[in-house]
Amino acid sequence: MHAGRQYIAVALSQRDHPAELAVLAVPSAGESLDAQTSIAGTNAPGELVRDAVEATPEQLALGGELYGRHCAVCHGPGGQGGVNSNAPALKQLGALQDISNIIRTGSAEMPGMAAILSSEQVDALSRYVAVGLSVQDSRAGSRQESQGPVR
Repeated sequence: MHAGRQYIAVALSQRDHPAELAVLAVPSAGESLDAQTSIAGTNAPGELVRDAVEATPEQLALGGELYGRHCAVCHGPGGQGGVNSNAPALKQLGALQDISNIIRTGSAEMPGMAAILSSEQVDALSRYVAVGLSVQDSRAGSRQESQGPVR
């Protein structure tokens, strides 16, 4: 229990792969899931339901700079995932708070960045991952469509 809310945490792993931690928040008594269910029903199967994330141009610029310096070497310049590492693609992530938590605390193979980034930098980097990589990806897609397939 944290801050009056219950969570279920499960560690998942298989041989020769790092463990992953999945954490689910248990709804509080009387909390309705109707809104989430109706929103989830409008998405394609397997598509994550995510709150809209806003970012200023300044946040995206700072986040992009930090991403290039600290993240791109493992996750790729466009968030496509590691070529020579187990770093996942950063396209289907959860809520902004979840992204911020991973950046701060790290994961099985990713170091936490809380010791080297300020709260403002973590927020900007989180917003860049949530918004900036999507914008970058859509721009790349429109360039590919106009120029034909990349060879």
